[in-house]
Amino acid sequence: MSLCILLSTCDKYVKMAGFTRAMLDRYWAGHPPVFFCGAKSGSGPEWLTLRNDPSDWVGITHAAVEDLFARGYRQTYLILEDHPPLGPCNKEHLNRTLPGLLDRLSAATIGLYGWDQRAPSKGAVLGSDHYRLQKQDSEFLWQFSLHPALWHLEALKALLESLLRTNDLKLRSPWAFERRSGAPDFPVPELCRNRSYRVCGLCMLGGSHRLRRRVGRLFEFRAIDLLRWCAGRLG
Repeated sequence: MSLCILLSTCDKYVKMAGFTRAMLDRYWAGHPPVFFCGAKSGSGPEWLTLRNDPSDWVGITHAAVEDLFARGYRQTYLILEDHPPLGPCNKEHLNRTLPGLLDRLSAATIGLYGWDQRAPSKGAVLGSDHYRLQKQDSEFLWQFSLHPALWHLEALKALLESLLRTNDLKLRSPWAFERRSGAPDFPVPELCRNRSYRVCGLCMLGGSHRLRRRVGRLFEFRAIDLLRWCAGRLG
């Protein structure tokens, strides 16, 4: 299998990373192999060796990607330690559908934070044969968000290498990764240009009673809109 999960953390949050791993085991049946990066205090075969300055997130992640390449992986779910799943995951979509779409679309990344989840997004929505993925606009600032996402390792490596061209560690943090890589003047590598996608969350629900929950979520969104409207009218 060429698919894995990369959990990014640091020494301060190793326990949080362990919690996220436990939640993956609980809610994502048959998930791919998990690897950790970013901490010296972790031990065991799942922990990739930390060879960079602990504050150099971009450098740490780049080294981890190279390690995963050496082990034969070609796709990874990149997850920060404080983004555990909190409910049942759709293992069919995560293990098969999305990796297949990543290859079919020649995508660099497919974000798991749905474009339909009331957050800023910008782009064209594909048809139902592509599960209504959104192809994010190349001018959208957060097109390379660090919410959990599936990445083509080669594309992630190229993007990280573009960010490594500065020696300023303040520009090599997770926040800088998101902000710099989506900036209009950033030299996005060809492997990543116009190749960022996001899922439609309601199309890929996990667990049981999905249709009922999908309808319920739509009503919930409308109720939130009504409350916001009422709050605005009341000043």
